[in-house]
Amino acid sequence: MKVLNFSLLTILLLALLVSISQGKEDQEEISPLEEYFGRQDLESRGLEDDWIDISVGVMMKREEDNQFNTSSSLTKRSTGDWETSEILVARDPKSNSLIFPSSWSEASQMIKRDIPQFVGRHYKRAKSAMSVKITWYTGHDLLNPACVQGGSGWAPVDKSMAAAVTIEWPGKPKCGKFVRIQKKEDPSVSVVVRVVDSCGGCRPYSQHIDLTIGAFKKLYAQEVGQVEGLRARIVKAPVGHKWTKKDTKIYGPKNL
Repeated sequence: MKVLNFSLLTILLLALLVSISQGKEDQEEISPLEEYFGRQDLESRGLEDDWIDISVGVMMKREEDNQFNTSSSLTKRSTGDWETSEILVARDPKSNSLIFPSSWSEASQMIKRDIPQFVGRHYKRAKSAMSVKITWYTGHDLLNPACVQGGSGWAPVDKSMAAAVTIEWPGKPKCGKFVRIQKKEDPSVSVVVRVVDSCGGCRPYSQHIDLTIGAFKKLYAQEVGQVEGLRARIVKAPVGHKWTKKDTKIYGPKNL
């Protein structure tokens, strides 16, 4: 009977040790950097004025269509057969409101102007904030990230908190930068990703960020596929942080 009790006790102790060990492994799945970013209060990192939109799609009425109706230079997308163009608009420095064109001619001139210079000039006012689109990507698209030096052998996986940005995006987050993206419907929900790749298929000059499935699902269900009008900003890793294997697994090599 004593031998039986001893064996039973041994089995229970082993089971407890295995459970504790498994619990530690689960905890270690979260990298120190990921835990750090999770503790940060997004709203405390800067004033609301830091967030501005510099790309807005509008529908304009032509002058000949406005001669009998001068109450508004805008029209709903659901009515009429109008041309649609994406234009870049600035904010009034005093009221902080968007300055829309007053006519189609003015809008046409805005479309023709030097987009890279315009974006670069107004990006300075935006500081580290931007308005972006995001999508998720996986499979072969994850291989050979542009920001990773050859020979390291690292590539993001679905669970990585990694991102790819538009190649021709003036003022885009550079390789290795961390970007916090807010959920559109609930700004208190956000995800921090690291730029490790370029998005060759993204529209030139679009402020677009592709996310891994793991990062995307922290904001939306995978089936959503693409979300527009999100806000994002560059954030910094803690000073003096010692890069761990878990950090590399989630965010890539320290030096990009």
